[in-house]
Amino acid sequence: MINIQDTLRILYYNGTSYVDYSTVLSQVKGSQTASIELSSTKFLYVGYRRPLKNLSLVLSTVSVISTVLSVSSLGNADVVVTDETQNLTRSGNLFWTNPLPQYTYELQSETLFWYKISTSVATGALVLQAVSRFFCDYVDVIAIMPALSDINLFGTTTEIYNIIELSKENILQKLTNAGKLTQQSFVSIFDFDNVYELNKASAYDTVAQICLLLSDNENDKYEKLAKNYEKKSSEFLNTFYLSFDNSTDVLNKSTIKQVKTGRLMR
Repeated sequence: MINIQDTLRILYYNGTSYVDYSTVLSQVKGSQTASIELSSTKFLYVGYRRPLKNLSLVLSTVSVISTVLSVSSLGNADVVVTDETQNLTRSGNLFWTNPLPQYTYELQSETLFWYKISTSVATGALVLQAVSRFFCDYVDVIAIMPALSDINLFGTTTEIYNIIELSKENILQKLTNAGKLTQQSFVSIFDFDNVYELNKASAYDTVAQICLLLSDNENDKYEKLAKNYEKKSSEFLNTFYLSFDNSTDVLNKSTIKQVKTGRLMR
């Protein structure tokens, strides 16, 4: 089964004590946010039962200070980060591939694979809405339909991330319906690498859902766009199936096997 309840542990160290934001930041909810400041002495810790390769940060208040974001794996060598948040000046993904952590670490009596997010100088006040894992992000969606950057057309960044979250669940359900996941599997969203095809499938699916919400009448331009984007999403998802090893043994180990399609990684 898809283990959608398998969530991250999210702790904020404010310089003197730890605050647990695991529940608050598990989803994008306008009523649940975390006000923090990051620096070289104030950290965001993210823990999980397996090594992670990426995270999504959704911010409603971003940094206006010139700083540099870094990620370290506790008890392991530091990771090299690709930072799509542009040092916390926007929402986006963090990626790292080398090296994967070899050891768990005990933090606040919890032994997990822990990652510490910090900055070179204090960011000033930040408001986090979610720390999670999405198959695409706001920038990917706007790249497909730039008009969505106009708040008067659809809504805020938060509202678009809510649709991205629904798209994530929609794609996981399609994986189940296609027989790629079985009752023997124990797979969560954190087990998927951000391969090219999955990213595109999610981005087009998100835009398709937004177009349906914008549609006023049957067969109007937005409904036509929705059908077109849904078709593109399915094409990318079908290509992603080629890189998904759905043998029982692999699923029991919660691993994903990739094959070379020539354009797997973003």
